[in-house]
Amino acid sequence: MPRELALLDAPLGQLPRQDMFDGTWRIEGLAVLGWYLGLAPLPAHDAQADPADLWSACDFLQALPPRLAETARPRSDAERERMSSQLLGLHWRLRDFGLNPVAMD
Repeated sequence: MPRELALLDAPLGQLPRQDMFDGTWRIEGLAVLGWYLGLAPLPAHDAQADPADLWSACDFLQALPPRLAETARPRSDAERERMSSQLLGLHWRLRDFGLNPVAMD
């Protein structure tokens, strides 16, 4: 936890470059968690998650997040399977385009 506190205490614009990259991935992870718990929609597949929206939706950094315990409802198996299939299809298309960069319908 000392490392996380140091990140939160860093002056604006003074985060080490790697910590900035790592933080971006953590925000994306929070977006998935927020979606799973039914607290926030996933951003479009070609957009980054908005930290302010996620922090508000997930009561991030609140001492006692009462709303989280009251409103979080894990997605159903069917919803998770549907999202898994959608993301696998997206991943496959991006990977295929990386190997064979031609237009596809």
